[in-house]
Amino acid sequence: MSALEPVQSSAPAATEKMHAIISQAITIPSHVGLEDAVTQLVMSKAEAAFGATPFGDSVKKIVDLIEKEMMPKVLEAHTADQNELDKLAKELAKCATTKSSMVGIADKSKTKYLKFSPLHKTCREGEAGLLISKTEC
Repeated sequence: MSALEPVQSSAPAATEKMHAIISQAITIPSHVGLEDAVTQLVMSKAEAAFGATPFGDSVKKIVDLIEKEMMPKVLEAHTADQNELDKLAKELAKCATTKSSMVGIADKSKTKYLKFSPLHKTCREGEAGLLISKTEC
């Protein structure tokens, strides 16, 4: 092939593939469908862009590494993190229950305190008066 010969492109095939992926994503209402469609678009772009170049094998190896080794580990870590969050949420709910029962007990004491506090203040004022009279003598 000389330097001036046109390069054969798979652009029409890639365009048809992208249209198929987009139409499939539109029919799936969930975020999972969108995620899959974006992943497929990126992968098909990589295949179309690098398939006929010296980088094609490298890109395929990178894609395989991501899909077969990295993503399973990411999903496993996500599951472990989610389980830990669920466990911690349950523990936090227990704290709320304990707090609620302890506030109920404290409210009983608070009612008693609010009832007797004014009486105690007048008593302390009387004691203060007696102390002043004693020290002045």
